[in-house]
Amino acid sequence: YRLGIFGFLSTKDEVIKGNMGLKDQVMALKWIQENIVNFGGDPNQVTIFGESAGGASVHLMMLSPMAKGLFHRGITMNVAGTSDVWHFKQDVLITKNSVAEHFNCSTKSEEFAQCLRKVDEDSLASYNLNILSWNNFQ
Repeated sequence: YRLGIFGFLSTKDEVIKGNMGLKDQVMALKWIQENIVNFGGDPNQVTIFGESAGGASVHLMMLSPMAKGLFHRGITMNVAGTSDVWHFKQDVLITKNSVAEHFNCSTKSEEFAQCLRKVDEDSLASYNLNILSWNNFQ
């Protein structure tokens, strides 16, 4: 699933909705439901497991109506999905604005999205490290 600005950047409107990383995980669960019988599995006995950020993902999947019925048990270790241990350093709009400033993009949602499409993925990935935070290491 996509991480950082690739998976969780948002303009807080319909342009870049955010949470694409979690939506990627829901798509994976849908794929499992559609294909598990081909691997000898039971679509009614799907268990998901995650540790650390994966544990938070499991917790969020357990809470999400989008994932309802796609798995039947969840095992989470170390982090709750509602914990503030891992997140963007600041409010998502401040993060969006800092990304816009760094890449000389407008902060207007449509123009921002168009501008980001022109930035190469290596530059985005490098900048991604600047906006992620682990509160326990600050």
